[in-house]
Amino acid sequence: MKSIRKRLLVILLVTLALGLLAGCLMVWQRAKEESGESLDYQMREMAVSLYNGNFNEVGNLAHVDPEENSNIVIQIINTLTGRTAYQSHPSVRLPILSHPGYQTVPINNENWRIYMVRQSGRVYELAQPMSSRDRIATEFAMHVSLPFLIVFPVIGLLIWLILSHELSPLLRFTSWINQKHPEDLAQYPAQNLPQELIPLANAINNLLTRLDHALEQQRIFVADASHELRTPLTALTLQIQLLQAARSPDEQQQAIRNLGTGVERARHLTEQLLVLARNEASLSLHSNNPIELTPLVRDLLCQHAIVANDRQIDLGMTEADPDITILGNPPDLGIMLTNLLSNALRYTPSGGRIDLATGRSNDSCWFSISDSGPGIPEEERKRVFNRFYRIPGAAGNGTGLGLAIVRAIADRHQARIELDTSAAGGLCVQVWFPCLHPT
Repeated sequence: MKSIRKRLLVILLVTLALGLLAGCLMVWQRAKEESGESLDYQMREMAVSLYNGNFNEVGNLAHVDPEENSNIVIQIINTLTGRTAYQSHPSVRLPILSHPGYQTVPINNENWRIYMVRQSGRVYELAQPMSSRDRIATEFAMHVSLPFLIVFPVIGLLIWLILSHELSPLLRFTSWINQKHPEDLAQYPAQNLPQELIPLANAINNLLTRLDHALEQQRIFVADASHELRTPLTALTLQIQLLQAARSPDEQQQAIRNLGTGVERARHLTEQLLVLARNEASLSLHSNNPIELTPLVRDLLCQHAIVANDRQIDLGMTEADPDITILGNPPDLGIMLTNLLSNALRYTPSGGRIDLATGRSNDSCWFSISDSGPGIPEEERKRVFNRFYRIPGAAGNGTGLGLAIVRAIADRHQARIELDTSAAGGLCVQVWFPCLHPT
């Protein structure tokens, strides 16, 4: 696992080291320029002091100490006789420059800086090796840069301490998260955090809010489920007692039929509860596959055609767009369509009509189920999606979970459900999905 603190420390220290290196190079370059200018000025001042003096011509300079004046070489030549009036270093013979001033020339495989001036029939030349000038500049630069090199470890320690102090809110935030109890969903006070950590804290607080809502929904679901299961289980117990108390074969057969009906209702309720729990447990799809919506609706129609025919209900498709593709989970979509069509078949009277249709509008695809049943009053349309809610006076013995399952599946598919009055006076349910290939 990578440490942000170590990475920041390395990056800052490397950046600081590179900055110091660049600064030292700039100091050395500047020291070289300034020392060159200073040494040039020194040679010019020495030349002025020389041509104001009196030098006799000498032919033998063997007595001159070769180490003396080794840094700057002085040579004075009489222009009238061409003889050397003075030479500070016998092993270095300076060439006579063509014009006065400064010039860098090679002497004995080494570059020399020469200053020449003509005065009173003499040529005064002063020279200094470039290696000596560079050494002086380097020594000066090292003296200037040495404090920076000494301060570098101190700056590194200060950077470490500053990083530790500035990252302490993140460590406290992490410790707060690690110490939270699974049932403690209280939010962290984001206003106490640095600005960079506030988005992270807000995201975690939003997650805690969603978890709290999900847990609350689960608690309500468990309470409702236990209440709803109590009734069919109590009925089964009574029906078993009636079966045991039956004396005649007719009474036994009737009790067995009633028990079978009760078991079937309990089974159906249990299956509906399991489906609802599975679809409300997650807001994301278990699988995300391209699905052609119209063939799925046609398969649903074929599966329920026999039931519709037995009840003398006209079941068919009035509109079908063959090129509709959505992302979704086929089994879940099958449950949604089956619940909607089962409700339509349950509440549409004999001789009625149910129309299925699919289509698209811009970036959305839809399918609809319209029936000629009693419909749903407008004031009840929002409440019918609640778990275990049934419209007062509704026919049949439904569980009140069908539309709750439909809504849960629609939410997981980012779909929208609209309830309206159909053209036949019944209910029209239209479900809108995002298209995989929008027009």
